Amino acid sequence: GAKAGYIPLHEVYDKLGQKFCRSLLKAHIGSGCDYLSKVGTKKSAILADPTTKLAKFGETVQLTDEQTLEAEKYLVAVYNGVRAIRSAKSSTKTKSSETPNTFDELRYIDYNKKVSVLLL
Repeated sequence: GAKAGYIPLHEVYDKLGQKFCRSLLKAHIGSGCDYLSKVGTKKSAILADPTTKLAKFGETVQLTDEQTLEAEKYLVAVYNGVRAIRSAKSSTKTKSSETPNTFDELRYIDYNKKVSVLLL
């Protein structure tokens, strides 16, 4: 049958360090959890470097514009990580000049890829 076990989180915390553990929680919440829609995979969330990009996010009582912009850049990187994995599997490459920093830029690029011009 199923075995009950435990993970000694204090030992994991000691090995990974405070900075990584704090960013791991932010990455989990930002990339999709029980309360938020999924933006990307957990793997792409870790590969997008949350330790650096989310270092200041949520560390103050009031969220600043700088923290919001950094979080958006991080989540776009998470989403792009998933796209990069998919395009590698399908052998379609995204132009390097098309690297968005905001969701508006991302939506614009995606829209233009899907829209075709009808020449008469």
